[in-house]
Amino acid sequence: MDINISLILFQVVNFGVVLAALTYLIYKPVLKVFEERAKRIEEGQKAADDALLARTKIDEMKKDAKTKVAAERSELLKQAKSEAANVKEQLLTEAKTAAQTEIEKERAAWQAEQAASMQSARTDMIAAVVAVSERLIGNNLDTKKQHALIETELDTLGKTI
Repeated sequence: MDINISLILFQVVNFGVVLAALTYLIYKPVLKVFEERAKRIEEGQKAADDALLARTKIDEMKKDAKTKVAAERSELLKQAKSEAANVKEQLLTEAKTAAQTEIEKERAAWQAEQAASMQSARTDMIAAVVAVSERLIGNNLDTKKQHALIETELDTLGKTI
């Protein structure tokens, strides 16, 4: 067994050339592909995290908007109820005032009608009493005295009733 240095040297150079060729042609491109893939994975992860964060923010904004809308709706409902109560009170007051006015008008009309009716009844009563007294007594009393006498008696009768 002889050791041939030139063959060993040739083998070392050959190994170095193959190693350099493999490193340059395969190893570096593979590392580059791995680095690019790692970057894409990292970017994808970062984009997913950003999307998750954005979705969380959007969900929070939705909740805040819903809460705000609910509060505004509640406030508007309170205002509407308050305004409705005010309008109701105003309408009730106006209706009561109108009813009271109508009652007063009707009461005044009734009292006027009652007074006219009493005056008519009094006049009819005087005429009847004068007619009866003329038949019974004759013409001893004049008409003015008869009317005065009847008036005083009717007043007395009206006070007792």
